[in-house]
Amino acid sequence: VGYWNAELYCEFANNAYLNWFGKTPQEMRGIHMPEFLGQELFTKNEKFITAALRGEPQHFERVLTKTDGSQRHTLSHYIPDTDGDVVRGFFVLVNDVTELKSAQFELEERQRHLDADMEAAAEIQRSLLPKEGTCSLGVEADYRFMPSTIIGGDIFNVVCLGEQHTGMYMVDVSGHGVPAALVSVSVAQELSPSGAVLMDKDTNQPRSPEIVLGLLDSIFPLERFDKFFSMVYMVYDPDSGLLTYCNAGHPAPLLLRAGGGMEHLEEGGTLVGMGLGSTYAPGQVHITEGDALLIYTDGVTELESPEGEQYGDQRLESAFRDAQEANPEHALQLITSRLQTHADGRPPDDDISLVYVRFSRI
Repeated sequence: VGYWNAELYCEFANNAYLNWFGKTPQEMRGIHMPEFLGQELFTKNEKFITAALRGEPQHFERVLTKTDGSQRHTLSHYIPDTDGDVVRGFFVLVNDVTELKSAQFELEERQRHLDADMEAAAEIQRSLLPKEGTCSLGVEADYRFMPSTIIGGDIFNVVCLGEQHTGMYMVDVSGHGVPAALVSVSVAQELSPSGAVLMDKDTNQPRSPEIVLGLLDSIFPLERFDKFFSMVYMVYDPDSGLLTYCNAGHPAPLLLRAGGGMEHLEEGGTLVGMGLGSTYAPGQVHITEGDALLIYTDGVTELESPEGEQYGDQRLESAFRDAQEANPEHALQLITSRLQTHADGRPPDDDISLVYVRFSRI
């Protein structure tokens, strides 16, 4: 602590102040501030000094070099000493915050590494999403993936199953962030077409959707991962036009018929991971040329406006109908535009995933 009068002469300095600057009480008393600080440091501090002499308290950080050559981070306060409207001088309080700054720098460095790791994880997750031209057996598809954080618990894909079928799935793992993303990536790895879950290696044919969900229920038990997930899985045969599906507690995909009718694909069972894999039941629908399918997660319908109103099923179905004549890319542009208008800049609380599929017959 030091005290400088309005003419910038020192009238008081405590022992800590003296030790910091390596001065004796005799050397310090009456010294002029420009001489004490040196011209370079005085020039840096002059705007704070001038403001303090106007009666305005000042607070700022500095890196100061001590007499032994070491550098210390300081937090300085200039506190005016006033008598009515007259500023007689100001108190100087200097706090050594070197250890706090070191801790701050260390935390910032750790955060940079964490951000880099998260971005790498997000890139891995994005690599598991549908790739352009991956599968074109009777479907034209596009998607939108908008995680609520850098990485999320949603995962989906459109894959070729042998030479005659197309598989489609969407998964929504409970929770958000890293734990949910780790499970979603693990599920996606199990659902590789080259693995043993989607394809029966003995027959080289796709497994029925309810069998696939039953296998996943045994692979990802709740007590092992402390996570469950909703999922819808579909197998499309473009030769017959048969779409077989199973819905495990997931928002019902919307099937928009070429003639304008709307169907909700609800057959299935409960969430995956609950130990009830034997109870899943398949559903089947026959697809005609020009039918369209919208698969989505509950982050879509639960997206809130600034007033707290959810987007809801009715708005989504209306947007889907309005996009009926568009190709998948333009259809999703229309749907996501309406979502953004509804949210009006409010970030989503949950991951948002959409897959739009237009069917054709071979």
